[in-house]
Amino acid sequence: MTAGRDRNSPCWCGSGKKLKKCHGAPISFVGPKTAVLPGGAVLNIHSVQASVPVVKMFPLPVDLLELARWAVEQANRSDSDHRATVMCVLFVAAAAEGILNSLLEPLVPSDEWQDPARKDKGLNWERPYRKWIKLSAMLKMRPQLDVEKSPLKELLEVFELRNQILHFNLRPNIEQVVVPMKAEYDRGHVTITDQPEIDGRTLVDADFGLKAALHPTKANGYYLALAKVLRDVLPRCEPDPFGFIPTLTNLVREDLGT
Repeated sequence: MTAGRDRNSPCWCGSGKKLKKCHGAPISFVGPKTAVLPGGAVLNIHSVQASVPVVKMFPLPVDLLELARWAVEQANRSDSDHRATVMCVLFVAAAAEGILNSLLEPLVPSDEWQDPARKDKGLNWERPYRKWIKLSAMLKMRPQLDVEKSPLKELLEVFELRNQILHFNLRPNIEQVVVPMKAEYDRGHVTITDQPEIDGRTLVDADFGLKAALHPTKANGYYLALAKVLRDVLPRCEPDPFGFIPTLTNLVREDLGT
């Protein structure tokens, strides 16, 4: 029956018949794939197509994890310096937060995740370690993730290093260095005879506060800190509404050799 029309009213097509005798007549099925239309025409159904809504997510968290792996590869090069480790730390921290949010947000009510009355209030705005612990509790992990124990402890150290990079302070990263220059001596007076160009990058050998933490040999450990947390969390994350957990799981297994 056509919505909003009386079956006994004239058919909308102008045939003069009542709706129930014309286009409002039911379709008769005379076989598994054969139907008779209201006008008497026989319709053979050869194929059908259905539309199913699928939830998709922008894959940025996975991209960030792969970028962190790439940064580790750069740090392992023989000519690498602290810059590759900086990239690794930033990508690991960003991937850790993006993946964490993607896993946790579907598990909590929307108003708990983000307070509709305040854009800066809700679980979304909690510190990462609180959200990791919340996730482990909701996944019923035993033991739950703990800030004082591996693997979360090592991942939080990466976050702390990320913060030192983003909130760079001069005081702990200034060193006085001695640069040799040509000079002449004349009757008790020393005169510098040239003013060589000083390349800032030649001075990074000073004992800066971040120097040891950003040594290229550290990059792999920073990446594995996240991989080990994901190793413990991912097997418990069901259902997977976005379908990206298998990709993360395969990456982690490959990197941890499990």
